Amino acid sequence: MKRFSSSLVACLGLLVWSCGGSNPAAPPVTTPPTTVKPEPTPTPVQTKSCTLEELPPHDDCAESRRNPSVFVGDVQNAIEILRQQKPDYFNGKEIRQVTKYVEGLMRVLTEEYGYCTARNGKDEIKVKNTNNFSEHYDVVASGREGGSYVNWSYTATCNPADF
Repeated sequence: MKRFSSSLVACLGLLVWSCGGSNPAAPPVTTPPTTVKPEPTPTPVQTKSCTLEELPPHDDCAESRRNPSVFVGDVQNAIEILRQQKPDYFNGKEIRQVTKYVEGLMRVLTEEYGYCTARNGKDEIKVKNTNNFSEHYDVVASGREGGSYVNWSYTATCNPADF
């Protein structure tokens, strides 16, 4: 029994010594502070705007036979830009939200091309980049079952611009 108790005391002593009895405490482990890099500030997108003086409306407008349309390509491209920006306005060629489509098309023509635009009724727009003339476009076509569809039909040129 004496041998057992001396072994027990020796084990306990060894245990106290290995648990740090008189050893100095190990220095705490420190982790270097993490620096968070700020997100770079995005470069603002430069948008264009209409800078022309507004002219009074008039009726000196007709389809121009000599130069049928100056802006038709840009009107078509603006429709495609709007389709990418706001796909929920469209279902294929059908327009789901006519008012938002026409307003969005006018916005794209102004911000992307710098054109001045105005509404001419529910589904026509006027476009100009000078006060010498403006062009009118029917941008919504009616379908047989009452749907509204994408259109870009040139309808007239006004000399001088009528807005």
